[in-house]
Amino acid sequence: MFRFSSWLALVCAHALLTEYANANGVLRDGVGGGFALGGADVAFAKDPLMAMHRNPATLGLLEAPTISFGLTGIHADATFEDASGSRTDLRQDSGAFPDLALAYPIANTRFTLWASLITETALRGDWRYEDALGGVDGATSYGRQSHYSEFMAIRAALGLNVDLTDKLAIGMSVGAVYHRVSLDVPFIFQSHPSLAGWKTLLDLDTGGYGWNADLGLHYHFLKDLHIGLAYRSRTHLRGTGNAHGSDPCASDLAQSRRR
Repeated sequence: MFRFSSWLALVCAHALLTEYANANGVLRDGVGGGFALGGADVAFAKDPLMAMHRNPATLGLLEAPTISFGLTGIHADATFEDASGSRTDLRQDSGAFPDLALAYPIANTRFTLWASLITETALRGDWRYEDALGGVDGATSYGRQSHYSEFMAIRAALGLNVDLTDKLAIGMSVGAVYHRVSLDVPFIFQSHPSLAGWKTLLDLDTGGYGWNADLGLHYHFLKDLHIGLAYRSRTHLRGTGNAHGSDPCASDLAQSRRR
């Protein structure tokens, strides 16, 4: 029987760990069925998408080859007011992106192979409002401008799950991450030794690849009690691209770039 002292230990551990929990930041809170759990799917996964996104060790819960496909749609509605009092509504406020995962338990073994293609993050903001005064002289403005930003990261991964015992499993994966960053905004350089404080109309597009790895453990403690641990290495992203800017003194160029 699971004694009261064990329950108390779990509650205390949860209370201690909660203080150090961090939000996902730009990363998604869940994939597939994980959305219904608010991203709390490290210890339990009902489909390969949930397992591949959080903890590959939970793939041992699958008993047959399984394919999961997800399509996430987004609709955003927002109004923004800048320091100058210019108000605008969000433009291009709808979008969608897919996710795909495949898990294949090898018959008569303790191994499960899997592959996945998951959108880790997809952010976009498209605004149009009056550019506030700024720059070296504090008086540079490009008038009414587009303020567009985009950041996207997609991870393709291969992995392996091993059921060490009937209750304990370990999972691991290696993933390649493609990312893209786009900016089309009035921009003030912050720390460049020669350009700090200089304001320009920036048009930037970069993209590239990086990698990371997952390691997870899953323990089926009781029928309705699962314990999971998951670790993902730091993601190293390298990108190349182009950036174009304008001379803040060339007002005719600023006019030509207005959209």
